[in-house]
Amino acid sequence: MIKIIDEGKGIDENKDLFAPFKRFGNKSGAGLGLFLAKSAANALNVKITLANRQENMGTVASIFIPARKK
Repeated sequence: MIKIIDEGKGIDENKDLFAPFKRFGNKSGAGLGLFLAKSAANALNVKITLANRQENMGTVASIFIPARKK
């Protein structure tokens, strides 16, 4: 498990942040970054999630890489 924690204003968890060509707020870019990250994670059998922090402001991005079966 890898977690990236920030202290920003958080995210709107009601929106599909992984949808292609979606940008929220006054942001630049094509809106493909999270979509490509999620697509790559799915291809590698990795789980990636975004959620607001419970204790403070900010967001937690989690990446779960399962152990290989022998």
